[in-house]
Amino acid sequence: MNYKTTMHLYKNAVKRIMHKMPKNLSDLEKARYIYVNLGQLFSFDENFWYGNSKIMNKIYTKAITSPVDFNNLQEDKKEKAICVNINKTYNAVLRSLGIETYAMEGYYGDSHISSAFKIDKNIYYCDLELDIKFLQLHLDTHNFCTDGSTVLSQKMLNNIDYKIGYSNIGQKFENYMLEKIRSKMESCEHLSDKLDLLFETVPKLPGAMQLEHTELRKLYKFFIKKTLTGNEELKTFDTIIYQKEGLSQRKNYQLIYSCCDNIYEKNSFKRYLLNNETKKFEKISTDDLQHYIKDNHFKIVNNKKLPGVRKKDIFPHGYDYK
Repeated sequence: MNYKTTMHLYKNAVKRIMHKMPKNLSDLEKARYIYVNLGQLFSFDENFWYGNSKIMNKIYTKAITSPVDFNNLQEDKKEKAICVNINKTYNAVLRSLGIETYAMEGYYGDSHISSAFKIDKNIYYCDLELDIKFLQLHLDTHNFCTDGSTVLSQKMLNNIDYKIGYSNIGQKFENYMLEKIRSKMESCEHLSDKLDLLFETVPKLPGAMQLEHTELRKLYKFFIKKTLTGNEELKTFDTIIYQKEGLSQRKNYQLIYSCCDNIYEKNSFKRYLLNNETKKFEKISTDDLQHYIKDNHFKIVNNKKLPGVRKKDIFPHGYDYK
């Protein structure tokens, strides 16, 4: 294969996936293979995740009305998308293999769209958007043929995954790290010590540093929920700040965690700012954080507060929270 052909396959990720698909797979195995590999190409669009109704409607309408563009999907850059584009793309690839597919709309006005496909009169339900974070960390999937009239057991999925070359080895790493964090937290005196431990350990999970913003935030929230319990968890706050791009687009989202070691002690908050370059949390003082927000004209998403800081201290020129 010459260099030009190799680069073409590299840029057109779907063609590369199809080119590498093992021979002699059944239609169900092909559906699983495509599911596993497409899951590496997307990241949920944080503009939709945090956006107001105007931004959400614009992104959703574009996803519904725009045709699937396979050429946009590249292995070296994850495509920002929502449930519509992701599951629509999955269905389109399955149809190209001769597999009948359906778009499944949510109930009671829910705009969420998932997928279904039909093989030998059996209908299988799945939702690639919900499994992205699991696939990119090589964990067990939770939304492929686990609901509906035709359900596949984990053992059946493991057998298929072995044949198509997908390993859920990340599940063992995650379970091990959870136990390790819980064990070490027993000797931590303060909540901030526990967060120090957690923010130091989570990046070591294989694949974590390749995640994009939305999936990375979900990962940290998962570990916090699983390791911090009771009143301590209630004292841990997350805040999203952002910079605007134009009138209808937002970019440069950053995640802040704040915790309070002593609710009776004034100014006892500890701050952690997610560095978008290293994808790791860094400690930052409250004063430095206030200067950072003001100097870079950041705003706070969804009218949330930064615990322990007054609005007028962050937004002296009247920046709003919208």
